Formats: sequence, structure tokens, C-alpha cells
Amino acid sequence: MNCRDDVPFNSFDIILRAEAGAFFDNLVLSADVDKMVEQDQRSRANSLRQARFIPAVEYLQANRHREVLIEKMYELIKEYDVIISPSFGNRQLVITNLTGHPVIAIPTGLDTDKHPTSITLIGNLYDEASILLLAKAFQEQTEFDEMHPEGYTD
Repeated sequence: MNCRDDVPFNSFDIILRAEAGAFFDNLVLSADVDKMVEQDQRSRANSLRQARFIPAVEYLQANRHREVLIEKMYELIKEYDVIISPSFGNRQLVITNLTGHPVIAIPTGLDTDKHPTSITLIGNLYDEASILLLAKAFQEQTEFDEMHPEGYTD
């Protein structure tokens, strides 16, 4: 999806912060957020605190851009049952988080440092079945889901 010029991805941080802040508002209001391990400037704890200062106007403006993103994603994927994407290194995580398209990451082995690798299957809205069926078929034909980094096995 090429939407660098007409979809301002920087504005989506407002939505993600505001929605995380709303979800964890009780944690912030109870001051239990102060018990989180990381408390530096860029920590999740401070992000949750900062969410309470996002103006409603900014949140609503960002959601207007989100609507454009949802429409573009729909146009891109409507002809396909499943899109296969790298799990990291692109904007698919942000895009699917904001558009609501179902995704599943499936293991593809271990890299040279023995860290797990994966691919992500992206489905159409309200069609989790397609990605789940493909993920199941993939795992039945491979043994990647049985590969575990050292120290993570029973």
C-alpha cells in the first residue's frame, strides 16, 4: 500500500496513545503506573500518563485520517482472501491495528541468532477464518511451530 503522501502516519501515534491511555486509565488514576519497572522519558508508563493530555480535537482529526486508511486498506485487500506480509520492518502492524483487519503471525523458524522469525497473514474485515485456515495448513506442513529458542522449552 503506497500511501506515504496522502496518509499521515505520524498522526496515528495520537490514536494509539489515546486508546492505550483509555484502556489503562484505572492504572494511571490509581497511581499503580508508578510501580511499572521502566519510568524513563520514553517508557510505556509515561506514555500512559501523557495520554490524559491529548486534546479531543487532535484525536478526532487523527481519526479522520484513520478513516482514509481504512478505505485504502479495503481497496487493497478486497480482491484477496489473505495477504502475506513480513511481521516486522514495515507498517503492517500499525495499519492493521488501526483498520481492524484480522492478522495472525505464524512461526517460520529461527534466525542466525536463534531468535524466532515469523510471517503475518492479513485477512479481510470479519474474515478470521481464511487466515486461521491458512495458518493451520502451514503449520501442519512445517515444523516451525515446534522450534523454540534455547531456554524456552519445558
